[in-house]
Parts: sequence; C-alpha cells; structure tokens
Amino acid sequence: MAVNCVSLYALRAIAFVATIFVSSVLVTSIFVTSMPGASAEESNSLPRCTKKRVGEREVYAMPSSSDAEYSQKLAILRNAKQLCDSVVGESAIPSQEYQAFLHCAPQVVQHKKEVLDSMGKSTAAGKVYLVTLLYAIDNKSALDELKSLQTSKETVVYKSGCEVFHTSLGAIAADLLKSGRYLGWTLGSK
Repeated sequence: MAVNCVSLYALRAIAFVATIFVSSVLVTSIFVTSMPGASAEESNSLPRCTKKRVGEREVYAMPSSSDAEYSQKLAILRNAKQLCDSVVGESAIPSQEYQAFLHCAPQVVQHKKEVLDSMGKSTAAGKVYLVTLLYAIDNKSALDELKSLQTSKETVVYKSGCEVFHTSLGAIAADLLKSGRYLGWTLGSK
C-alpha cells in the first residue's frame, strides 16, 4: 500500500512538471510570435503584432480576434440601456455592456474612427462608455465630447453592485469633467 501511494505521488509530480513545461512553451511561443521582426523559425500560426501610427508615435498592437467581433461589441455599447461598472445585482456577473466595454478597451487604438463615428448614434449610457474608451487614447477629444454632453437631459440608468441610480447624461458629464469620476465610474488616470 505504501508503494502505491508513493507511485501515485510520483505520477502527480510528473504530471505537474509536464503541465508547467507545456504552459511555458506555449507562453514563450506566443511572446516570440508577437515580437516584431521574429524570424521564420520563431514564427508560428498565431497572430503577429502590427505596427501602427497613432498621432505622432508608433505603437505595437495585437490584431483583434476579428473586426466583426469588435463591431458587434461596439454595437452593444452604442445601444446600451444602462451604465454598469463591474458586477451588478445578486448574481455577481458583469453586465453584457460591461463585458463588451472590457472587450473593446484593449483594442480601441485600432478602432478610434469607429468609436468616434458611434458617438452620435449612441444611447445616453452608450455615450459614457464610448467617451471613456476615447479618453484612453485621446483625452483632449474625450474632454471636448464631455463638454458638449454637459447640457444633455437624456436619462442614464447607472448600476453599481445592487444600487441603481437615475441621472442625466449632463450631470455625469459634468462630474467626469470635474473629477474624472461619477460615483464608481472613472475615465482612467486624470
């Protein structure tokens, strides 16, 4: 019986080491593939970083999973019926809008034009999501958008945890301009 226990522990240890090795190989191949100028030997079928010009600087960005998927998530934000941060309600699950926001945020550099084009066609809550995305890459344009929204009387339903607030888009824009935040929603570093 003692021999069987030792064998079982040895097998578990070997499996654990093998898992760590495979994980490190996969992570290494992802980073090597995404490095600009990686040689053909280092390359594999994973997507490569692309070099893009944003304003006066060049940035490297991973291609999105698909432009169609990004557009779909942006449409969710554009048509958002509520502004949510993190988890909402007793289910403790992020809302569909917040999940779409998290999906769009890392790729906003590549899709700035889409975000700007969506501003005029958005719901009140959608405008807050979109101006927050815009702020991450072009804070001057985002602040200009917020200034234009200060007079808006459109109603926004804001949900944070189990609390629900009804307020005007103008009031949210004014708070975001003044302090960079409205209750738990922030523009980012200001």
